Amino acid sequence: MDEEKKKKLYVIVSIVAAVALVGALIYLLFIKKPAPTAEQPAGQFPVSEEAEGVIGKEKPFIKRKITLVVDRLLAGPVITPQNTIRYFSKEDGKFYETDFNGQNTRSPFNLTYQNLVDAEWNNQGNVALITTTDATNFDKKWKILDIAGPQPLNIEVNEKEGAGIIAVALAQYDPGKYFFQTTTPLLNTGKVILADYTTENYDMTEVMQSGRTTLRLSQPKQNILSFYHPPSGVALSSFYFYDMTTKEIQKSANDVFGFSALWNPQGEYYAFSSTDENGLGLRLQLSNYDGKIINLRAETSPATTVPEKCAFTASGSRLYCAVYVGNIADDYIMPDDYYKDKVVVDESLYMFQVPSGRDVRVGDFAEEDPETKNLKKYHANKLVVDPAEKFIFFINKEDGFLYKMEF
Repeated sequence: MDEEKKKKLYVIVSIVAAVALVGALIYLLFIKKPAPTAEQPAGQFPVSEEAEGVIGKEKPFIKRKITLVVDRLLAGPVITPQNTIRYFSKEDGKFYETDFNGQNTRSPFNLTYQNLVDAEWNNQGNVALITTTDATNFDKKWKILDIAGPQPLNIEVNEKEGAGIIAVALAQYDPGKYFFQTTTPLLNTGKVILADYTTENYDMTEVMQSGRTTLRLSQPKQNILSFYHPPSGVALSSFYFYDMTTKEIQKSANDVFGFSALWNPQGEYYAFSSTDENGLGLRLQLSNYDGKIINLRAETSPATTVPEKCAFTASGSRLYCAVYVGNIADDYIMPDDYYKDKVVVDESLYMFQVPSGRDVRVGDFAEEDPETKNLKKYHANKLVVDPAEKFIFFINKEDGFLYKMEF
């Protein structure tokens, strides 16, 4: 081979090598995906990382069977001792009872609640506080359905107390009674009253003075009333306990942003949410009645959810929560955007032991299509745990229907 041919061959080989090198670099940098490791399984649910709130490590998809139970807009699902589900339909305003499969449905009472917004039950599941609105001005109105006795009692709260009611709560430890807050705006005053709807004269007892700001009321123990202001990630809130016997008020903790609370049935522990002053960094924590706080973690990250997406077991020893596992760090002001129904983030079901806080990831609120392998995702509210802890019932945000996840 003469010298000129050698030079040409050298140039050709050099060009081919250069092109191959550039191609390899492009493949490695822009095309090739890293192989999954034990810390990063491929193609599964993302989980928020605590650092900077970005989506980080991914978790294997935990498949659980999710079944439609009630295909109508509903409110206030609750499980009875007879292992049936009671609820109110937002479509026709009626009260229904059905089995765990949504079969054998009946409407035992000739009662209708127009413009029904929400409903919540006492711990025994036999007294419901029903929230409705006035069709003309959207003012809230409250009614009570008491089915603890042989005949149902249907109480019109507003007709008894008149105007000015801004909050109502069932008295968990005083059957036949409820609390309500009323205000006189011109005088900037208010008070909380305990009403007894079982007495002939509808007896009322003033519990304490309050301002004109609406309070969230609950009765965790006999003679104890807890209250706090409506939650916001951009407003401080305090949690107070009022002893109705001694008339003393105790503040449970320092003021926090984004505070909302859920008591266990025994009134020994409550789950509460908190954020920073901008409504970011949402996390769920656990506290006992005396204020000892237990941090809850969903595996390696803080438990990112609100108490409204949780449910205690009847024993109060376990807490089930729909935890956000997608990135909400910079996208939402919490819990404000949750109440505005804006949050659309992947969710997983976690169980937390009480009081240790030990967590177990039970499953994901998603189903895999057997053909396309795509995930149909759910966003759970109003969780209810069956006594045997074989199912979790929840209302799906997208359609308002009731579903169950089998463990």
